[in-house]
Amino acid sequence: MVNGKTIDGADLAARIPAPWRESTLAIAQVLGDAGHRAWVVGGTVRDLILGRPVKDVDIVSDALPDRVEALFEKTIPVGKAFGIVVVVMDGLELEVATFREETGYSDQRRPDSIRYASDAATDARRRDFTCNALFLDPLDGTIVDPTGGVQDLIERRLRAVGDAVDRFREDGLRLLRMARFSAALGLEPAPGLLEAARAERGSLAGVSPERVLGELGKIFAAERATTAIQHLEDTGLGDLCLPGWGQGGFDAGQKARRIRMLAAMASPIPLASGLAVLLGDADTKGTRDRVTALRASKDLRESAAVLWDHSLLLEDWAMAGEPETNGLGAEELGRRVLVARMAATAPALDIASARAAADGRSTDPFARLAEELDGRHRKAPVSPFELPSQRLIELGIPKGPALGLAIARMRAASLGGAFHDVKGAEDWLVASGLAK
Repeated sequence: MVNGKTIDGADLAARIPAPWRESTLAIAQVLGDAGHRAWVVGGTVRDLILGRPVKDVDIVSDALPDRVEALFEKTIPVGKAFGIVVVVMDGLELEVATFREETGYSDQRRPDSIRYASDAATDARRRDFTCNALFLDPLDGTIVDPTGGVQDLIERRLRAVGDAVDRFREDGLRLLRMARFSAALGLEPAPGLLEAARAERGSLAGVSPERVLGELGKIFAAERATTAIQHLEDTGLGDLCLPGWGQGGFDAGQKARRIRMLAAMASPIPLASGLAVLLGDADTKGTRDRVTALRASKDLRESAAVLWDHSLLLEDWAMAGEPETNGLGAEELGRRVLVARMAATAPALDIASARAAADGRSTDPFARLAEELDGRHRKAPVSPFELPSQRLIELGIPKGPALGLAIARMRAASLGGAFHDVKGAEDWLVASGLAK
């Protein structure tokens, strides 16, 4: 039983969410009628046992790929070389794999060779963790558990299939998956698992930055992202997968502070926010360079850099208190309206608040700033009042950068309540020294 409940395979099968359930049963029936037995495998079974949402369904059987293609009307040979055929059933695409065993991982990602097998026990030995080596017959509810994954789930334990060092050496990404599964599933690493990860951390060098970035995104989305990052730090993996984290980047105290910041943020943490917290640098270029090292898109790189820089600005504002009491003019108040309307402001404010929490400071100033900015956004005009460029030129403002600056300042001042009509705008331009 898990969490005090007896595991009933028939009940698990019945809880496969629609519309996957109908398609899964149909595929299993077709394979069964042809003399094969189909099994729902891996994370689907694990999540059903834990009562977690099921995101997709994978099926495995002893039917060879050619046989699968012959039995179903519409298939896609996406991974046929590795025994995987996608079956399209009622508009859904489900992977149907053939039992197999694998040998050699020279690229530390894919096996050099595979050999088809006829049973779940053989197939289970190639999988990463016992919680992912579970098999469920959707037709009769039989559960096959060759590696003791059910008991590990009962005891809330994450354990590798076979020798952990071998599993990590086969595919270095499993090092990050170890941290993610522990965090997302609430499983404690089995004795020796973290030590094996530390010993084999060099395998991460064979993992592309794109795959690392993808796994980091899943870690940030986990309910206990901090746990995962702490595992990476404790095993020395953080220095290898987080650019600028080690090698003269952050010292132990700074790393601990960044991890505390993550802990203060609500789950799920957006990827850009997570990267900003862990890779943010005092220099904008430094942040960009660190995120770029993960082969991130230009948009993601810029988002992370903007969020970190923006969080520092908002922290200054929050600590300064109410703007009116500090003698700020309409132009600066209008700037706050513009900031309030930026998409980056809400997540940047979360980061700034998390920084305060990590330092043991009150987060109340950030709540007040959020309320203030929201109020300014609601009360300010939807669009700023501004004069045409030609009129600004007639008022003596030269074309070029000076004209652009005048327009920007005029828009901010308008949103801050400095003027609402043509005369007011012209008077403000003169009083500000922008026009003659």
